[in-house]
Amino acid sequence: MHSTRTNCVRVSPTVFAVLLLWILPCRGVVRRCKIKVHSTDSDLDIEDLMLSSSVEEDYYTENDIISKSTNTTKNVSVDYPTAEEGPFLEGDIIPSASNVQFTDLGAKWPNATVPFLFHNMMSYDGRLQVLKAMNEYHRHTCIQFQKRGAERDYLVIGSSYQYVCASSVGRQGGAQLLHLGPACTRNIGTPMHELMHALGFYHEHMRPDRDRYVYINYSNI
Repeated sequence: MHSTRTNCVRVSPTVFAVLLLWILPCRGVVRRCKIKVHSTDSDLDIEDLMLSSSVEEDYYTENDIISKSTNTTKNVSVDYPTAEEGPFLEGDIIPSASNVQFTDLGAKWPNATVPFLFHNMMSYDGRLQVLKAMNEYHRHTCIQFQKRGAERDYLVIGSSYQYVCASSVGRQGGAQLLHLGPACTRNIGTPMHELMHALGFYHEHMRPDRDRYVYINYSNI
């Protein structure tokens, strides 16, 4: 690099998320990739994706999932008004007690497929925004989100906490809660961001070599 300072260009959250997926190798997130394009938002049926009573039996509550995966002294029952006040890493990453790393094969989703269900607490509009976010992945990447059948490992999407937007990094095993409170689903940008964490990505700006590519204007913080 000839310079440690890079000019910044403002892009939408959707464009940024899609570009980031294309920049990083697909095989680093899942075990196998084949491009399959979905063309409409109706590819995933909202009403057919709700958490059923049969699934509820082996589903942990929000506090159960956070408590078993987070080493924290903070009260996870509190609806923290800002991400920085919550019990998460870098604002929105749920730590893993098993120290599963995003590069481990065990943290990857087999066959580029992520089973999921919506929690009943999630509004129709919120679910619609998540489905739109998923279809952006379908259109531009090899990743496929599909209704959970009998899979042991799957995402449960939703949150009773208004402002909590958070996810574990990669596949954790069993029912895995992806927090998307009502304030997180006003557009598709935040769902795309949290889904990317669930796929196995950390924040790009936290890379050890970030200062070679990113200039931080601390006066704006």
